[in-house]
Amino acid sequence: MIRNKQLFILLLLIVVIVTSGCSKGNPHKRLSKDDQSLVWISDRERAFGDSDYVDLKTEEEAFKVLKNKYKVAIPPYYEQAKKLVAKDITTDAVQPGETKYLILARDKEVEFRTVYTFYQEEKLQTMAVINFYYTFSSDAKKARLERQVVNIKIAPANGKLPKDNYKEITQDLGALMKLPEPTISEGIQGFEKQIKESGKQFKNESVAIVTNSVGLNKNEELAKSISAIYDGGGNLKEIYAEIWDQTE
Repeated sequence: MIRNKQLFILLLLIVVIVTSGCSKGNPHKRLSKDDQSLVWISDRERAFGDSDYVDLKTEEEAFKVLKNKYKVAIPPYYEQAKKLVAKDITTDAVQPGETKYLILARDKEVEFRTVYTFYQEEKLQTMAVINFYYTFSSDAKKARLERQVVNIKIAPANGKLPKDNYKEITQDLGALMKLPEPTISEGIQGFEKQIKESGKQFKNESVAIVTNSVGLNKNEELAKSISAIYDGGGNLKEIYAEIWDQTE
């Protein structure tokens, strides 16, 4: 009887160890298929080092550095976000300007930043910044795409989005981030209700429009949020959308 009990405990420990090992090998296995399409992870032996690439001329050149020097990949979300930004900001009067590409490596993190500009004639109207943050874990010996940010910034002199369409942008970003449609709609409704009922004018605040943070299990779902950021005068100055991979 005692031997059977000891055998049972031993088998249980083996199962726990094996399960733990599998989890560490693939932290994304419990994510939904939608969320798995948004992440990237790969084996890596050492940190990224320190280096800057600030004079990259084209997207192709930037991708080549990311792939060949840092051995990281770009998920489809990047291309999709780029198209969304162009669609939701460009008008007959407001057209794309220059695009800048930067890669900044600091030890265990690489930031890939793309800055899109939009002008009406010679006047800057809006900037859209896409940031991908890759991190290296010396314990796990893995590199991953930890955070993905789309940040739409309104030029202070302009004061509003070219299409005055924060709701459309929020809906499009939410869909791109694989947030459920009810979550997006309820978030927008709650945000607008808060403004209407309280008559509140936000100043120097970041206010969540849509988020899945309540009750989030970080090993089963990516953290996602879309926020409105206001300046000191109570004017909308940014829409900030972030996907954060916190799986272990």
